[in-house]
Amino acid sequence: MNFNFRKNLPHLIALIVILAINIFFFMPQFQGKQLQQGDIVSHKGMSQETVKYRDTTGEDVLWTNSMFGGMPTFNISILHKNSIAPSIEKALRLGFRGPAGMFILGMLCFYICLILLKVDPWVSLIFAIVFTLATGNIINLAAGHNTKVKAIMASAPIIAGMLIAMKGRPWLGTLIFTIFLGVNIQANHPQMTYYLGILMAIYMLIELIAAIKDSKVSSFIKPAGLLAIGALIALGLSASKLMPTYEYGKHTMRGKPILEKSATAQESSSNTDGLAWDYAMYWSGGFLDMVSVFIPRAAGGGSIEQISGKSKFAKITGQRKARVPIYFGALPNTAGPFYFGAIVFFFFILGLFIVPGRLKWWFGIAVLVTFLLSMGKNFSFLNRAMFDYFPMYNKFRTPNSIFSITGIFLLVFAGLSLDKILKTDDKSKLIKPLVAALVIVGGFAMFFGLLGPNMISFGSPYDAKMGAEGKILDALLSDRASMLRSSAFRSFGLVVIAGGLTYLYLKSKISKIVLLTVVGILSVGDIMIVNKSYISDDNYVSSRKYKDNFTLRDVDKKILNDTDIHYRVQDFTVDTYNSAATSYHHKTIGGYSPVKLQRIQDIIDNHLSKRSQEAPFGNQKVLNMLNTKYFITPGANNTQMAQRNPSASGNAWFVENIQYVDSANEEIDALTDFNPLSTAIIHSEYKAKLSGFDPQKNGTITLTKYSPNELVYKSATSSDQLAVFSEVWYGPNLGWQAYIDNKPVDHFRTNYLLRGLKIPAGNHEVRFTFSPSSRTTGSMVSLVSTVLLLLLTAFVINRISKRAIRA
Repeated sequence: MNFNFRKNLPHLIALIVILAINIFFFMPQFQGKQLQQGDIVSHKGMSQETVKYRDTTGEDVLWTNSMFGGMPTFNISILHKNSIAPSIEKALRLGFRGPAGMFILGMLCFYICLILLKVDPWVSLIFAIVFTLATGNIINLAAGHNTKVKAIMASAPIIAGMLIAMKGRPWLGTLIFTIFLGVNIQANHPQMTYYLGILMAIYMLIELIAAIKDSKVSSFIKPAGLLAIGALIALGLSASKLMPTYEYGKHTMRGKPILEKSATAQESSSNTDGLAWDYAMYWSGGFLDMVSVFIPRAAGGGSIEQISGKSKFAKITGQRKARVPIYFGALPNTAGPFYFGAIVFFFFILGLFIVPGRLKWWFGIAVLVTFLLSMGKNFSFLNRAMFDYFPMYNKFRTPNSIFSITGIFLLVFAGLSLDKILKTDDKSKLIKPLVAALVIVGGFAMFFGLLGPNMISFGSPYDAKMGAEGKILDALLSDRASMLRSSAFRSFGLVVIAGGLTYLYLKSKISKIVLLTVVGILSVGDIMIVNKSYISDDNYVSSRKYKDNFTLRDVDKKILNDTDIHYRVQDFTVDTYNSAATSYHHKTIGGYSPVKLQRIQDIIDNHLSKRSQEAPFGNQKVLNMLNTKYFITPGANNTQMAQRNPSASGNAWFVENIQYVDSANEEIDALTDFNPLSTAIIHSEYKAKLSGFDPQKNGTITLTKYSPNELVYKSATSSDQLAVFSEVWYGPNLGWQAYIDNKPVDHFRTNYLLRGLKIPAGNHEVRFTFSPSSRTTGSMVSLVSTVLLLLLTAFVINRISKRAIRA
């Protein structure tokens, strides 16, 4: 096959434009600066031990003690093994890293999607740029939701692959579907993949119903079967990460509860299967949040934004660059709207009139479903049913985040709509649908512009927090109303221009080039103008200043002077259980993770978070057994103090008493008042292992070697001992294996959260190593899946070559 330069020139130009836009938009990155992303700064804290040890030793690090006393790294920092998916992603990023790499990935993937759907290259380029630079993606990037951004950026071709497979080219479609689904899954944001899967299942259901109606079920089975196989291969590519993660998930706060719920207890992750409803639905959107995809200021904007110096608030207060609460939607807070463009929305609605077949019904239903799901508890009729009965739905939170998926369907269908306009021979028959869409979309914008300010209260919970009242509050409410009005009129104007240009094109008054040029400039410019409020050069800092996020405080230096090889720290100068900042330098009891082990969450809820004047740090006995050697507390003049805990139990110790309990509730309650150095609280399920054993405390046990995956102790006793280790229990049979003199032995759980082990008399080496079999099995599955994908690729290329030769 010869390369047709003229035919492929639009694609080459598109590639150049994509590179140019990303270099321009992310110029600070190419100047050596770094984007300040809150979640990424936090991630660096939680992953520092893992990354540092991996870089030093080259070993696979699967456990870390940097947060919550210890936890697997599966959702923190774990490398894919034996998978081609990361290499495919790197190729689609054209080798670029950072924000520019992610957005190049997004533009290329979206462009590829529309090209595969036979959309005009120039239309494909316009909508690829608009989709990628959509405000929601920019806000997610600024917040540091990188896994979400990467998953979204790789998603559009999955849709194209499925449609191609179901429309007569099952092998080619399956290959495309598998490749891009594999890239999407390896980005490691299951919630976005799950939402996309729901919408694709709706399409397959529509096709199945049509096949049954037309008596063509056999023509449905082959492509559907191939797509199912492709999905399994795509999952398999990330099995080295997914399998241990899935196994771990059962034991986290998103899995089944361990404790029995009392009659008076409030619903929480500690007593429900999955997440608690209120926790999962906390970020539930409302009607105005949905309108924001079309009118960017329909709900105000961000919870805190800089207000115009010409605003009434600025004039009354004299604050020309004040940052005030602008948002007045249903969310508890937000960084900004999921705005995709007024012109995009216009072409989407127009497509519902002019795109033939079942496709428009699917895209219309898909967008409607995402709107309804985004409302969470504010549309409980649907969402409660989904939460209670739909598999795995109760593992996810922040329903408003589904708008990231909404954008894919809005933009793809808008592209199909504009392409339909360009390729329709009898353009006169499109006039009526155009007018109808213009009346609907333009009328909706005008309605909000004229009547919206009289129908909305514009109040926000943040008003009271900032002390806004009287004339200041009136000015703020008036400014919000003005923002809504001007934003609605702005969207109306864009829709009228786009509709007018389309009308002129249909009447042959302007050319395709003029139509696409103006639509492209307006669409991209519209998005860029809105984005200025949410990301700019001010969000970037020099590499030197970025490192200041991790600068050692005086209190950190003092603690790190301790020569012990392993101890823990509790920091009360940060949001203890929602900040990983301290974890960058220390092994901590706190941290941040939405998938922490259920047992540690139970300990936090029942013992560590219950602080009082008598127990200023929480249950001191529990802190002692976790070897909490230092507390960081606030000092004078915004400083921090290190308070040493002389009662910390150490890394391991022998006990002389066993207190057996019969339930998990008794087990955790027994920690309220006990001496961890003398007594071990043990569930009766382990009683048989210790039958007849009467520990007599004597001798010593000392930690001699520490690494995240391995701990080595020296034991010297004159009689058999029961040892308790200040290490988090994760088992049974989930990866931690105990050895005595290199012989594997069983260990058991003690004190609800820790590990216990029976050690014989004499001098012995005790060793714990972490090597989950799920990681090994997953790595083999990833290797097999990679081979299968390569074979599928070779098979499809061979079929295409033969078809080309015959042609």
